[in-house]
Amino acid sequence: MKRILLAFSLLAAISSQAQTSFGVHGNVIGSNVSTTGDEEVGGLKQRYSWKFGVTANTPLGARFSFNPQLNVLEKGARIKSTGSDEFGGMPFTYNIKGYVKYTYLEIPLNFVYNEPLAKGGTFFIGAGPSVSYGLGGSTSITATTTSGGVTDTESDQSNVRFDGDKNPNDDDVHFKAIELGANFLTGYRFASGLFLNAHVNVGLSNIETEEDAKTKNTYFGIGVGYYFKRKK
Repeated sequence: MKRILLAFSLLAAISSQAQTSFGVHGNVIGSNVSTTGDEEVGGLKQRYSWKFGVTANTPLGARFSFNPQLNVLEKGARIKSTGSDEFGGMPFTYNIKGYVKYTYLEIPLNFVYNEPLAKGGTFFIGAGPSVSYGLGGSTSITATTTSGGVTDTESDQSNVRFDGDKNPNDDDVHFKAIELGANFLTGYRFASGLFLNAHVNVGLSNIETEEDAKTKNTYFGIGVGYYFKRKK
């Protein structure tokens, strides 16, 4: 994580020498997780959470700009699955619900096209790579089964550790710390510095430590932010 923060500090130092605007933003995001292989999880659904951070906008000519961000956000998914089955000749119904939550530090590096509009406003659209560092998280699952008029409920909670441990000796969930992704965004910036945005982030790298399993994060979001006026 030190390398990530050092890289962002270097970008900020470079940006401070240009006509860069700095701002803050907050977002509501809808995240989900895809799993395959040995660690596949059924019933994963979209889960709403949050993202906030700081942003910079450095002009790269008349219409283009470089837009790095430093964000803290919560990725993850809901778990919801219901149905019926049979075991040993006995039919039963099941209801599984829960969540997975992963807190990340994220640096998107967006390259943006800006189109000036009326009254000093600007439409923008862009894309770029992103790198995320896992800070921690948790999982919770509750399973309720009913068979022959008898209902049984079991629950399980685990901590999530981003330590890359392939051979853990505990009941925690272990993932790789670094996740690479692709970021896409669009929005409108008012002359006052207020801006609105919509964005999508697609996880490209596998965060699983197991060789025969894959887990990737994806989210979309909408947000509002503000660029502070530069002192002349």
